Amino acid sequence: MSPNFIKMDIEGAERQAILGSRQTIVDHGPVMAVCLYHRSADLWELPLLLHELRSDYRFHLRVNGDMGIEMVVYAIPRR
Repeated sequence: MSPNFIKMDIEGAERQAILGSRQTIVDHGPVMAVCLYHRSADLWELPLLLHELRSDYRFHLRVNGDMGIEMVVYAIPRR
């Protein structure tokens, strides 16, 4: 069975997790929900990294949480 959704909120280790799951992302194109608020550079680096792996992803930014500081990028493949 292939994964269809991956959520990453791992306290700044999202980049390493994306790189570690690179082949799964390339092969299966799961919907991704990746937190961007642990490191400031993640705001642009992580969506670019996901786009390099799957150019068919559409990206949506959402702000969550009580204080509005928890930003998440949703990467959804075009199917």
